[in-house]
Amino acid sequence: MAEFPVQPAVASRAPGLVGHAPALEELLASARAGRLGHALLVTGPTGVGKFALLEALARGLLCERGPAPACGACPACRRVAAGAHPDLHRVDPVSEGFAELTIHFIAERENRPSGAFSGVAVEGFLRLVAGEGGWRIVLIRDADRMNEETQNALLKTLEEPGPGVLLAMETSRPSALLPTIRSRVVERRLGRLGMGEVAEVLGRVAPALATDPSWLRLADGAPGRAVGLQACGAPQALELLGQALRGSGDAPGLVKALLEVEGEFPGRTDRARDRERVRLWLDLGLELVRDLQRLAAGILPEELVHGERLPGSAPAPAALARLLEAWLEARADLDLNLNPASVLERVLDTTLTTCSARSRRA
Repeated sequence: MAEFPVQPAVASRAPGLVGHAPALEELLASARAGRLGHALLVTGPTGVGKFALLEALARGLLCERGPAPACGACPACRRVAAGAHPDLHRVDPVSEGFAELTIHFIAERENRPSGAFSGVAVEGFLRLVAGEGGWRIVLIRDADRMNEETQNALLKTLEEPGPGVLLAMETSRPSALLPTIRSRVVERRLGRLGMGEVAEVLGRVAPALATDPSWLRLADGAPGRAVGLQACGAPQALELLGQALRGSGDAPGLVKALLEVEGEFPGRTDRARDRERVRLWLDLGLELVRDLQRLAAGILPEELVHGERLPGSAPAPAALARLLEAWLEARADLDLNLNPASVLERVLDTTLTTCSARSRRA
């Protein structure tokens, strides 16, 4: 599914932990039994509530009544809620305006490039004595945003964490983490929420989406996905991508329109934000092509996430295979640091050529 910057409001404005209470209780029970360990990796779909689970776990461990579900009323709980607890350190690159989780978030370096993250690093935080004599907790959002250098720096912390430390990470792409990282963590996977649970969360953080069936389908079991896609301007982009799949328009014009879609993307420069923008459009394009494959296999449009955006009929199997290959290749090319606009124009040109030919035959 598409990767996008999940909006922190999904976790911060939604009291309770919808859909994942059993996972939380399991982790807290492990803590009570002294079996929690020092390194945790929560995996699952983007926007399903992984970081919300980690936040709830941290609250439960730091609560004066813990390890147990946080009371929300004790001084420790109030400090966590205010972002002022001395023993909790959050690493969230997107909220700091960074598309990448660089080494400066993890390790202390005397020489920092201009524009690099300048806040407290994990290493510096963990050198401090626990302010309240209990746990010292580091929460890392989007761990897959770490490059190899950053992961190797984190590996040193994982190997020698110190007493009372919990280093908890979340990612929707565990394959992006080094094997040496994954071998040192306990992995806990979260599944998608039911439609009613998605509506419950969205009712708290984005009420307009909670009652719209098209948004509930687009959430695909992950309320944060719906909120994130709305913030990125995805509906307009999906219309343009759907237009390409119907064989309508021209590649340069569609690229221009897609690059002008207004939305919130991480990055310190226009170029970095454009790269993140195109990354999302390519991921969404892949979703559309895969839904076309499902349509060709006989699945009804109303049962598909993007059913309402697809052409009335799917291309022939060979054409579908070419489309999928083109979009996968474009996604890989973007990761090779090729020009985002050029990558997008090339794949749209292939899509229009393939889909226009089908339209003429029809």
